Amino acid sequence: MAKTLLPDDDETYLCWSCVGETFLRGEIRKQGQVATCSFCSEKHKALPLEQVADFFELAFNSHYRRTRTGPTDLEEAMYRHGISTDFWYRDGEPVVDAFVSAADISSEIAAAIQVVLEGRHGSREDYEMQNETEFDSESHYEESTTGTGEWHELWSAFETELKENSRYFSNKAQETLNAVFDGIDVYRTQNDEPVIVEAGPEKPINALFRARVFHDRDQVDKALEQPDAQIGPPPARLATAGRMNPTGIAVFYGALDKHTALSEVRPVVGSTVVVGQFRLLRSLRLLDLALLSEVRVQGSIFDPEYLRQLQRAKFLGVLGSKMVAPVMPSDEAFDYLPTQVVCDYLAGQKKLSLEGIIYKSVQADYSAKNIVLFHHASRVQEIVVPDGAKVSASLSQLSDDEDDVEYQVTVELPAEGDVPRTTAHNHLDFKQQYANYMHDLRKAAEKRDLTLGLDLDSLEVHEVTAVSFKTTDFTVTRHTLSGRALQAMTPSLPEQDIDYSNLL
Repeated sequence: MAKTLLPDDDETYLCWSCVGETFLRGEIRKQGQVATCSFCSEKHKALPLEQVADFFELAFNSHYRRTRTGPTDLEEAMYRHGISTDFWYRDGEPVVDAFVSAADISSEIAAAIQVVLEGRHGSREDYEMQNETEFDSESHYEESTTGTGEWHELWSAFETELKENSRYFSNKAQETLNAVFDGIDVYRTQNDEPVIVEAGPEKPINALFRARVFHDRDQVDKALEQPDAQIGPPPARLATAGRMNPTGIAVFYGALDKHTALSEVRPVVGSTVVVGQFRLLRSLRLLDLALLSEVRVQGSIFDPEYLRQLQRAKFLGVLGSKMVAPVMPSDEAFDYLPTQVVCDYLAGQKKLSLEGIIYKSVQADYSAKNIVLFHHASRVQEIVVPDGAKVSASLSQLSDDEDDVEYQVTVELPAEGDVPRTTAHNHLDFKQQYANYMHDLRKAAEKRDLTLGLDLDSLEVHEVTAVSFKTTDFTVTRHTLSGRALQAMTPSLPEQDIDYSNLL
């Protein structure tokens, strides 16, 4: 490509009216001063071409990459020996054409900017040796893939802080999470879907399945007699740590289908699982982690902040995967710390008004979804039993077939004239009186809105008789190497330091 000569003026200016790209056009108008444009000869707000070239250099270093000048040795050998019939063409587009496309400018302006940038990066030696440098007139550019930039390092420091320095929420952790999640409520995907999903009555997500595993018959009977208490979230004093909650904070873990709910409790053969469907009684706002990998960010490559936003969007997708990554049972107490802190943070952000998180299942197929409802959105409606009624569960054998059984729950109403339970506290032992008192006290102090209602007709008992696995299979290859061959593979080690006597 022939060199483009810059105008003969002492200073070459480019005005805003010669640029079509919105951001760059606006920056020239904002930062420039009235001058005669070297390209349209009109007097407008303009910037020196050297200053405009700064925008292009930063933009292309951040969002583009220079492509290879020729085929790789492998590609060339494959073509030469007829293995490949594809003729090599250089990827990308010529640098001037790339400038034209990126900034919506004329080829004349683009060529002038190319000359400025080539002068910055090329030397006389490069010219004499015909070395292609950045922004060389013969160079080609293509858009590069955006990485996570500084966000990955920021998150690594956050995890280290939690695991090694402070197990509690710190100012440093607060600053990190503020930076990561700021403005997430306005993010949308490539398909224009919001990453915060509405759930509730008459919405696509209007009910959740929850399962609990038991190891003896008495526990199963108790669960069927009091399913709201036994299948729903436990009291705070009994809440154990999970992926999204620390010890002592009760949340509701549910799934969008029965099979996923069963898989998530990881039942062993011989155990029994009770599954129930909980209806959502009110509208909820849920962050869908799976959609974070599809976040769309709009902006200009000439805006330095745009790259940071792209990197943040990329990182959010990575973070969504990190939060659902499989964790070995022995590592849960340690590796769940970051996800527990994230959920605690999101639950407390009044601006976001989130009540839970949707995430992919790691126990079932990755297309399956789980939902965790934060503590303030996990209150289950109490099942009302008439005063004085007795609830009991039993297992009935319907025929001689050992598998022909049925779980039954019976509610025995008091006979007419019997004293209701609520007025018979004097006839109860002290332990039961105290339990009733504490129950009434907690109920009176409960300030959370009701969120979930158990559908009693949905209850099912699953006796686990076998467990299946889905695996990724890999073959193992075996090689026999002589001592001479091994030495050739490890040339950095002196022969006398290696014992080859046991190798065939």
